[in-house]
Amino acid sequence: MESPAGDERMAAACATEKPFEALHALARALLHEGVSQQELYQLFDVQRSLHEADDDESVYNAVLDVMDYIVGWCAVDHESKLCDAPASGSNAEVLAAPTRRSGQEQLHL
Repeated sequence: MESPAGDERMAAACATEKPFEALHALARALLHEGVSQQELYQLFDVQRSLHEADDDESVYNAVLDVMDYIVGWCAVDHESKLCDAPASGSNAEVLAAPTRRSGQEQLHL
């Protein structure tokens, strides 16, 4: 899993004016540095849980959007795609994270 330095990089990306762009760039950099798809998803899931109660939902939504790209929930030729293949089978089950927001359950794949 990513080190505390990675946590600092996540916090800095979340604090930017454009969190989606910063988080997406960080996700791409972490993958390039050798972080696995599963580890990256788990790192972002921690951020999701930290920001799910924020009054301003922009960071929470940005984290969820990048998580979609991490698991391949986008067109295969989309410019923001992060991983080579969408998660499937047991990998999808490991990456799937049920979340609660405003009393509604969501499943992010």
